[in-house]
Amino acid sequence: MQLPSGSLFVMREDRRECVYERAVATIRRSSVPFQYVLAITPHMEDKEEEDAAIEETTFLIDEALAFRTSVRDQTPSFVWRDVQGESFEFVVDTAMCNSVMRSVFEVTYLQCAWAVSYTHLTLPTKA
Repeated sequence: MQLPSGSLFVMREDRRECVYERAVATIRRSSVPFQYVLAITPHMEDKEEEDAAIEETTFLIDEALAFRTSVRDQTPSFVWRDVQGESFEFVVDTAMCNSVMRSVFEVTYLQCAWAVSYTHLTLPTKA
């Protein structure tokens, strides 16, 4: 699942710092079964940048991230906290992402967090 356009900010005590002005938010599987990653990738604007190494910020999806929806200046966003305790906000570009896309993204995140927390309870154990 992907939100094709938004901005990533890190939240400090009294200010927000822009990490990526234009970014893509993606939820994808990791290489480990039943683990998922929230990846924020800067938007590549031209061909030169595509040839450069892609820099992305990733977060292992888990209930501990405290992922939630929010609104900033009447613009929808997603907020979470990484394992070091830093808070992040992905402000959605509403011209590119409608409310259905945002809802599906949120539900996908919640399903992945549930899978991480509860699939180990249902997996068969080796004798």
